[in-house]
Amino acid sequence: MPRLRAILCHLGALFAGAVFGVQPATRLYINYSRTPPPQDLLAYDLCVLDPHAKADLHPGQALGHRFLAYVSLVEVAKGSPADAAAQKRGVPHLGTNEAWASTVMDVTSAAWRAFILEDAAAVALDKGYDGLFLDTADTVSHSGFKDKARARQAVIDMVKALHQRWPGKQIILNRGFDMLPDLATALNGVMVEGVYQDFDPETKHYRAVPAAGSQWVVARIKEAQALKLPVYAVDYVSPANIKLAGATLKRLQALNCVGLITTPELTGTILAPIAKP
Repeated sequence: MPRLRAILCHLGALFAGAVFGVQPATRLYINYSRTPPPQDLLAYDLCVLDPHAKADLHPGQALGHRFLAYVSLVEVAKGSPADAAAQKRGVPHLGTNEAWASTVMDVTSAAWRAFILEDAAAVALDKGYDGLFLDTADTVSHSGFKDKARARQAVIDMVKALHQRWPGKQIILNRGFDMLPDLATALNGVMVEGVYQDFDPETKHYRAVPAAGSQWVVARIKEAQALKLPVYAVDYVSPANIKLAGATLKRLQALNCVGLITTPELTGTILAPIAKP
């Protein structure tokens, strides 16, 4: 299923409020295009954007909205600026993810850690972003890492390093469920995808998630919520099926998730909920 990696194709609770001084968002927006519409940035209070987007964050921030920059923790798009920067640092490659035209990087490399901290996070945050959306963490559990435990720990250490360096910035992790107990105090939330409706990148078809798959994800959502982490849930529905989009949003909200129904291109097509400035 998609892992919010569409950016790679184009180039990633009260407890949280008490710890970080902010409350969970209520309206999620994701747009990895280079020019997100300014009116959208005024309509949604948590926006996840391409860090290289041409976007004026200040009007939305004046309304209390927060903007997170996409950062991929494990993969980079082939031929992208991130790929060039990683190569310049000499980060070893471990393989490819053909479904997303991306390269899997050696997360245990000191050069990759430097890339994440300096070439990805620092550059984005210097542009005024309120935090980071961290993608592809779960790649280490199913890619060509000989020592998966070491790779997992390297990802955990990177997330903690980001939080320690920028303690006032927000961090939301995409999936990485098995890492959440180790990272709960460093995170402002977790994102999940494909709870009830999904998109198959191989067949290019929208599909309902099998009941067993939904039950597994719902169990992970409850585990995250037990750690006092807000959960943001993204499902994918065809724009031709607005009725299904609305019904799916209600199901996500019934799980106490901030829901978003969109399309796998992740370029700002919001099927539900529709918010107005």
